[in-house]
Amino acid sequence: MASRVLWSVVPTLVSISTFTVYTLLGHTLTAADAFTSLALFNLLRFPLAMLPSAIAQVAQPRGPASDQELCLKTRDASSARANSVFVF
Repeated sequence: MASRVLWSVVPTLVSISTFTVYTLLGHTLTAADAFTSLALFNLLRFPLAMLPSAIAQVAQPRGPASDQELCLKTRDASSARANSVFVF
């Protein structure tokens, strides 16, 4: 539950901190700049929410197919070594 609250509060905090830094740097915050920024922050909300799950999916191994493939390659290699004849 705490993470849901955090995810709902973070966009507001990012907007407030961005506007604060913008004005502290000496710029004048106009209504057009503010609404444009809010629209862009709103567009970025979903991709940023999906970023952790996307990273987790990329970091996961490919799954059972790769395990079977590795097992078959290992068996083929070991049977090839067992059946090979060394000539001296």
